[in-house]
Amino acid sequence: MMFRRLLEAAIVMSMGLGAEAPIYAQTLSDELKSRSETEGLGFATFVEAGQIAVRYFDGRTADVMVPGLTGLYDVEPHGSVILGSSRGPRVSPNDFVDSMLSVNFFLFSFSGAKAGSTGLHSWPIRATLSPAHDMLAALFVDRRTHRAVLRYGQLSWISTQEVFSLELAHDEESFLAENYRGDGFSWAPHQNEIVYSRNGRVYVFDRNNGATKYLAEGSNPCWSPDGKSIAFVSPTHDLDVYDYLTRRVEQVTKSITVGGYPRWSPDSRYIMFTRSKVGNGVSASLAPTDIEVLRVSDGTRAKVLSPGLNADNSSYYWIKSSVTR
Repeated sequence: MMFRRLLEAAIVMSMGLGAEAPIYAQTLSDELKSRSETEGLGFATFVEAGQIAVRYFDGRTADVMVPGLTGLYDVEPHGSVILGSSRGPRVSPNDFVDSMLSVNFFLFSFSGAKAGSTGLHSWPIRATLSPAHDMLAALFVDRRTHRAVLRYGQLSWISTQEVFSLELAHDEESFLAENYRGDGFSWAPHQNEIVYSRNGRVYVFDRNNGATKYLAEGSNPCWSPDGKSIAFVSPTHDLDVYDYLTRRVEQVTKSITVGGYPRWSPDSRYIMFTRSKVGNGVSASLAPTDIEVLRVSDGTRAKVLSPGLNADNSSYYWIKSSVTR
């Protein structure tokens, strides 16, 4: 009788596995490979002036030539819009970054054509498009006032609003704009809110009333495309996910050191992040890193790239497109 019950249970489990969750019977690497082949799931990164490299999880690669592109700041997941920079004559002596050159920001397509322009002419540390591609949020370092400033506005950048302003150390040894990596920030899918981090804390800024709400201790937050969750790096260098409905925080990585800048996949099922090979509490300016993908449903991880030293995936962007080799 006991043997019969065990056999029946095994049959029920195998039927459930095959009927309800066949994709989870695969390893995460196989799952990503399968979706890459059928849906074009992968990621893109800036290689050099005018060139973006696309890497699919099934091993295919593609080089996309974008004439005039000198820097990559954001990529719409389906590859239809790229936010990039193109150098030009300096516009104003009051540009945020000391340079003989200013910069023009354009919207590009993977075909290489310019798809639109912006009024942004100062060099931000980071910038991101709103989900509807009609607004920008950008983080600057102002060397005149020794402050980091996060602002947002329409693509024209004629009128902008400040989200936060942070005073930075400004002695000759420590204040170097190029050494300030900046805090992460992300638009909510409905565009009414922006999540950001400052001084080791995660906040949500409400554009409707200008109010700021504290969420959790951490840094480099990213809002999921479905609007339900916010991923961020905890003070202990774990990857945490904040459930926006229940207001609960769940730690989704264990026994690894998360470097930063988590990015959600277009369907909110995976998170791409940097894993540092240097343990917590160890300072290293040239730490070897891996780019990993985590399946949110069960915490399974897969390494997708070993870019080398001191890399962070703020330079890597999910894509789901038809770009081929």
